[in-house]
Amino acid sequence: MAWAAPLVVVAGLFFGLPSFGLVLAAALLFTRSIRTHTAGWCLGLPLAVMIGWRGFEPSDGFAAQGTTLVALCAVASSALFFASSRYAPARRPA
Repeated sequence: MAWAAPLVVVAGLFFGLPSFGLVLAAALLFTRSIRTHTAGWCLGLPLAVMIGWRGFEPSDGFAAQGTTLVALCAVASSALFFASSRYAPARRPA
C-alpha cells in the first residue's frame, strides 16, 4: 500500500487546484478590502466556505465529518491569517 500515498497526493493536488485558483483570484481582486477590513473577512469567509461546502458536498454518509473538517480548516486558516497580518512586526524604512 506504500504505492498509494503518492497517488493520493497527486489526486489531492489535481482536485484542489480549482479551489486554489478561486481563492487566489478572490485574494487578488479584493486585496485592498482584505487589508483594510481584515477582521470582517476573517469572520465572514469561514462561514461562506462552510455554506459553499454544504452546497457542493457530495451526499454520501460522511456529511457531518466533511463539514466539520471544512469548518476546522477554514477557521484555523482565518485565525492564522488574522494573527500574521495584524501582529506582524512593523517594517523599518530603509
